[in-house]
Amino acid sequence: MLYGVDIHARYQGGIDLARLKAEGYTFMCTKASEGTSIPSSGGLGSAGFAVRFLGWVAQARKLGMVPGLYHWLKAGNAAAQAQFFHALVQRSGGPQGMLIQLDCEDNATYPDVLAWAKEWERLTDGHPFLLYTGKWWWGPRGWDGTRVTPYLWDSHYLTADADVTPDDPAAMAARVPAAWWRPGYGNWPAATILQFTSRGDAGSLGNNVDLNAFRGTRDELLTFTQTGDIDMDEKDKATATADTWRLLALLQNLPAAEYQIPGEPAPRVEVNLLRKRLDEIAAKVDQPISDEQLERVMRKVLGGVDGATPAAQG
Repeated sequence: MLYGVDIHARYQGGIDLARLKAEGYTFMCTKASEGTSIPSSGGLGSAGFAVRFLGWVAQARKLGMVPGLYHWLKAGNAAAQAQFFHALVQRSGGPQGMLIQLDCEDNATYPDVLAWAKEWERLTDGHPFLLYTGKWWWGPRGWDGTRVTPYLWDSHYLTADADVTPDDPAAMAARVPAAWWRPGYGNWPAATILQFTSRGDAGSLGNNVDLNAFRGTRDELLTFTQTGDIDMDEKDKATATADTWRLLALLQNLPAAEYQIPGEPAPRVEVNLLRKRLDEIAAKVDQPISDEQLERVMRKVLGGVDGATPAAQG
């Protein structure tokens, strides 16, 4: 398991990234924009805000951490918001090599969320992004999150301690119940990243840092920072079977442990997103995927529950 933080130029202005890395954190994601502007907050003007988050991204790269930026979605002009944020991501040297987060906890509507995602897809040729929210916000709205992205950055908080001694992220994350990784809203079968406290002690800050966990390796985390590509050498291309790489694609869309949960329906997967990912991989081995092959793979992975078929999963 890997650990990371998401930070804000105003509220975590004094964070020490070098110390953060030494404490065992692998990734960081910081706010870049809100609506169609760079925030101006708490006496920190937009220019100062930009200097801080751009500096953090550059420093994270230099330290060998995985950097990321997030956008706070507001109601209206969603495509323009995506364009504004994309320009800032490019200014920071991305999106390749970066985690991208869309923060949904304000007044955006479902059409706003879908429009932002559509424009981001167009601007970046499908660079992955994670949608940050929580059951407390998304759940009452009843929206299908898998139509937006298969990657959920969920928030579900443990009770924080009162001291300011640096937390051991592994020990703290070990307190997270396994059920918390199954969000129970938005049709997401599992959280990709889980924010488990907003009052962590990390990077020289006490009771003031959002701490997050990712159930996977660094290489697996990096798949969320790349646009539609999986590195394979010539030996891989020569020896990989089509089924192996199709199953690998599925593994990159959902945690393997969540493919089947005893006593629960098989997870839903957006067929169009799955097909796109499988086609990208098939192109690497020069082996196109037919509709029949796609159905067979989906049945193999998603059909483990009695009566479940790909068609039934939507």
